[in-house]
Amino acid sequence: MKISRTLVINDIHGPFHDPRLIDENGKGVVLEVAENLLVDRIVIAGDCLDLINMSSHDNGRVHPQIQVTLEDELEWGREFFYNLRARFPKTEIVFLFGNHEDRYDRAIVKDHKKFYDRLKLHLELNLEHHNIIWYDYNTRYQLEQSKLYIQHSPASYSSPQANLKTYPDTSSIFGCSHRVGHACHNGKDEIFHCYFNGWLSTWDLTPEHERVFRYRKNHAKWQNVLSIVTCIDGKTAYNTQHLIEDYRVIVDGFVFEG
Repeated sequence: MKISRTLVINDIHGPFHDPRLIDENGKGVVLEVAENLLVDRIVIAGDCLDLINMSSHDNGRVHPQIQVTLEDELEWGREFFYNLRARFPKTEIVFLFGNHEDRYDRAIVKDHKKFYDRLKLHLELNLEHHNIIWYDYNTRYQLEQSKLYIQHSPASYSSPQANLKTYPDTSSIFGCSHRVGHACHNGKDEIFHCYFNGWLSTWDLTPEHERVFRYRKNHAKWQNVLSIVTCIDGKTAYNTQHLIEDYRVIVDGFVFEG
């Protein structure tokens, strides 16, 4: 019997992240969990970067209260992936682009189409240099040969239950909603699950955080979550969501604190 363990995280929104959870220096309670569990794989399911400077909200105008520049955001990403690889030199790392990473590509196509091949985000972040596998926005990533798929944006944000109809006979972990949720239904021979996986930032750490996340309703009710998926013989996957409260999370009976 072969057993693998995968950490699934999403919506870090660096540099508007929460360093007590995870930061660009390869630290934070989330990575403490990953290191202690000796995970085989880390999947970042979108919105690792916020890229507020490439946003189309407010007609592309960045509020003067936000002083972070595009270069600041890209440099945060470079540092994040450099230090993540340094801490986990032998771990498979997969990065599924989210809608915030897609902001970058859409802006380049719109304003600098001739330079698109030279300005792609994966090149700016040196992903290939750090041996990080990446996929375009909203790729539906299959975990080994199992029926569990990881994806950034759900088909419906209303509830996990609604997505079970869109993706029948498979299980899913979605990011993007910033909320925790779980639903399941009985298939012919097995039970299928859909998870909303929360996020890994905070809306009130600084005035910039408050301004950046104000565009989303109910932002004060978002939850911090990580998922650990255990896969047996590459085919059967079991996901466990772990809620992080007051920078404390319990995994496998151990308490981790940020």
